[in-house]
Order: sequence, then C-alpha cells, then structure tokens
Amino acid sequence: MGNDSVSFEAIRVFLLIENRLLREALVRIFRKSPHITVVGQSGRTDSAAQDILDSDSDVLVICPFQANWLPVDPELEKLGQLGPKVVLIGMNASEEQFMTAVRTGAAGYLLQDASAFDVVSAVRSVFCREAV
Repeated sequence: MGNDSVSFEAIRVFLLIENRLLREALVRIFRKSPHITVVGQSGRTDSAAQDILDSDSDVLVICPFQANWLPVDPELEKLGQLGPKVVLIGMNASEEQFMTAVRTGAAGYLLQDASAFDVVSAVRSVFCREAV
C-alpha cells in the first residue's frame, strides 16, 4: 500500500461503571463510534483490576469516582504512563474531588451534565494525550 493510506487502530475502552443502565448505554454509544471498541466492562467487583489488565485497554472510563476505585494492583502500578488513560464521568463541580482525581492520574474529568458526545470526545482526546 502507498503512503496515502492511513490505518487507524481502534481505541480500546474498558468501562468500570457501577450503574448497569449507564454502562450498557455507553456500550451502545461507543459501538456507533468509529475507531472505538469496548474491550471490557464491569461494575465494582473484586476482579475488576484483573479484568482491566486482561483487556489491554487504552482508556478506562470510571463512574462514580472514588479514589479507592482506581485499580490498586501492583501490575497496573508498574505500567505507569503506559497503562490506560482514565476518564471520570458523572462528576460534581467540586474542586477537592477534582484535585483528588488529578493526583490519582485521571486525564479526563466530565461533570454530571456531560452529553454522550462529550464522553466519546473525551475518550478520543485522552487517547491522544490531551487533558479534558
């Protein structure tokens, strides 16, 4: 193939979302979005950290945010900057919560009134190493 053809790999997304209805709605929305693939989904479970590791995801979407929800797994900690980028959705406009999210490494932070388009856009942006 010539240099004119550009191939894009799909952005691999894992949804760590407690609310099943929201999780299933986001799966449907991401399926309609070109270049995004949902590689895993989970509510808050003991096996979530391992599921995230196994998924080899690029972006981790979390709702609701709790500092202890972020995977505290030695394997994930070793990944550092190579691990999935984190997007938090459904957040409050709280400076304290925002600062906690930043300190835990979140690259995206969307408030409760964010639209489905905002979530898709945030996933694309953090994949491209932009903060949201």
